[in-house]
Amino acid sequence: KEAWPSGENRRTPTFIDDGTARAPIQTANPLDPETEDLVQEINQKHAVVMVGGKFSILNEDWDPIFNRPNVTFSTKYDFVERYGNVQVQNPGNGPAFVKLGALWLRSPDRRQYDGITFSPGLDPPGYYNLYGGFGVEPRTGDWSLFDQHIAENIANGDEEVAQYILNWISHLFQYPGGRRPGTAIVLRGKRGTGKGVFTNNIG
Repeated sequence: KEAWPSGENRRTPTFIDDGTARAPIQTANPLDPETEDLVQEINQKHAVVMVGGKFSILNEDWDPIFNRPNVTFSTKYDFVERYGNVQVQNPGNGPAFVKLGALWLRSPDRRQYDGITFSPGLDPPGYYNLYGGFGVEPRTGDWSLFDQHIAENIANGDEEVAQYILNWISHLFQYPGGRRPGTAIVLRGKRGTGKGVFTNNIG
């Protein structure tokens, strides 16, 4: 908000494309409490972010199939149209009402980031960190059947290979998003031998 100039200059309207026409919107003027609440509500699910040098809208959704958070990106046009059925009072000059998405885009209170990153254990300022921690809480359990599957099927009974695979898997969880071991495990075998069981459970 401090970036806005003081005095009458701050009332100069800016122009945005709301998907249908160019309409002047000035959000430096105070919003009514109800509209301000809507802006903050959108901030809980969306943010402006630069992706590959392009202006994008980040969407934090929930995947109902895998029951986990999901992140997608939208263009400005698609975002504005998503909330195109919600009209709010224009706090500046121009039309009396504007689309909620268009108002949020010009609000100084909108959530925004300089870019995206995937940085476990770090929180680079100004960047949206795609790493949100592991999806499950660790707990002690019995994994003897999976251990047996790795040893007998994936490693084909070779104890040295089985130990290498366990070390390789452990490295993924000890350094998520960090340094890589420099190798890839390739599985070859007939259909139904358990390649998918191995990869799906690790994933």
